[in-house]
Amino acid sequence: FVIVGSGGGSMCAALACIDMGLKPLILEKEPLVGGSTAMSGGIIWVPGNSLMRAAGVDDTPELGLKYLQNLVPEQPGSTLARKQAYVETGPGMIDWLRSKGIPMVYCDGWPDYYDERPGGQPRGRSVATKLFDVRKLGPHWKDKLRRNFVRIPVQGVDAHKLILATRTIKGMLTAIKVGYRIVKTRLLGTEYAGQGAAIQGWMLLTALKAGIDI
Repeated sequence: FVIVGSGGGSMCAALACIDMGLKPLILEKEPLVGGSTAMSGGIIWVPGNSLMRAAGVDDTPELGLKYLQNLVPEQPGSTLARKQAYVETGPGMIDWLRSKGIPMVYCDGWPDYYDERPGGQPRGRSVATKLFDVRKLGPHWKDKLRRNFVRIPVQGVDAHKLILATRTIKGMLTAIKVGYRIVKTRLLGTEYAGQGAAIQGWMLLTALKAGIDI
């Protein structure tokens, strides 16, 4: 089963192929793995996911659909059927990726961008992965992971607090935590990837462990 590109959707498809007994092959024209996912802020928006429930946030796919219907107009790329498919299968996808060993965190406090709209969630529906130590990929693959221009070791859950470092106590504590990670990196030689590169680092590691050809 041939998969073109090596972004987040590509890795998900390849892992799904393994579960279905197919042999996937990922083709990437660039010299680096990760696609646009690796360049992104690393936030995955999924209404009603299990990480939200564990944090005590009451949310459902139906509320997520209500939010989308009030926000995104009906058009060929965003039909009601597509939106329903997304909100109904998204939570299962997150649990499935976690079962593959990809560690996810709930970005509590990262609100929906229009949370005042019907169905909006003030505490947010976003998840991200934990920071990824690039050394896990080994000498052959660690330099082939695409990274964005932000090389600060932050998770999605940290980023919105960090920009308020001079205004809030949480922001200041987050800045201290991130500073500690930077010092630790220089002392111990760890090399953390954050944001979208962290997603693709975990994805790539999982794909390689599953024997997927890239």
